[in-house]
Amino acid sequence: MPRYWLDANVLIEANNRSYPIDVAKTFWLRLAEQIQLGNVVSARRVYQELAEHEKHQDAVASFVKARRQHLCIAPSREVQQAVDEVERYVFGGRYPVAEAWKFSKGGDPWIVAHAMVDKGVVVTQESALRPNAQVVRVPDVYQHFRVQCANTLEMFRSLGVTF
Repeated sequence: MPRYWLDANVLIEANNRSYPIDVAKTFWLRLAEQIQLGNVVSARRVYQELAEHEKHQDAVASFVKARRQHLCIAPSREVQQAVDEVERYVFGGRYPVAEAWKFSKGGDPWIVAHAMVDKGVVVTQESALRPNAQVVRVPDVYQHFRVQCANTLEMFRSLGVTF
């Protein structure tokens, strides 16, 4: 079974929209179980976005900090090389430079790279934009690199998790 690589927006949007941590406790319990089992992971850069950025000092930050050991995966040399590939693509002229920089400074290139190397699945709540979009989105990049992608509910279904 492939591992699922979480984009930061999966946790942020779950808490802010459909599954607030203080209300949807079973959602977060099931997610924590999958993290503990090693089925759900994330890149160290995504962890840093969620746990260390001053605007994310909330329940989500507490959730990821408590699961750092199993959730936060450091990049291997292969992953670092894959990030270079992703950034060459993003800065290759398809997108405005400012948008490429915005994409590259966060965790997005890292989850795509980890999933590429790991043959895993990127989990994101971002939707694919029009083919001529000028904003770099995770779905555009994973499609270019032929990385599998799922949203949160697709991930839970694939893992056989209910809540």
